Amino acid sequence: MSRACPECKASLGQGFQCKLFIARDEKRIIESGPAGIRLLAAEVLYEEMAWPLLIQPA
Repeated sequence: MSRACPECKASLGQGFQCKLFIARDEKRIIESGPAGIRLLAAEVLYEEMAWPLLIQPA
């Protein structure tokens, strides 16, 4: 991702703060039984990205 969304960039100068999180991994809880393997739950793990890496000067 090389450019942040224009709405986020515009709102930064108006007293708003933005944080960007990127999905990096996923945890899964599975159950194994006579009928096979079944997915019980999944949780996406996010990591905060640094804004200076995403906003390029015009």
